[in-house]
Amino acid sequence: MTDQTEPRGLYKKYQVTKIEGDTDPNALYFVLRLDTDHAARVAAISYANRVADENPTLAKDLYEVCIACAQTPAQRRELEKFQVLMMMKTHPI
Repeated sequence: MTDQTEPRGLYKKYQVTKIEGDTDPNALYFVLRLDTDHAARVAAISYANRVADENPTLAKDLYEVCIACAQTPAQRRELEKFQVLMMMKTHPI
């Protein structure tokens, strides 16, 4: 691999700002690009599963965005499986 294609690991790539209020200069942020990165979508779905009990609206929104951004039918099916598992967890039969 050349230096330009060598994976860089974790590094400062984005500068995060808030729409309202101040951004904590000491905070650590990890940005996920959901429209092009399937691994990012899987991570966001995993996060949605973790917060579904305390914030079901956020979980639902993340599922919808991730599924809409899936680039192949196989990716969509994989993400939909996670959504079904979440629904079973939050609304047991």
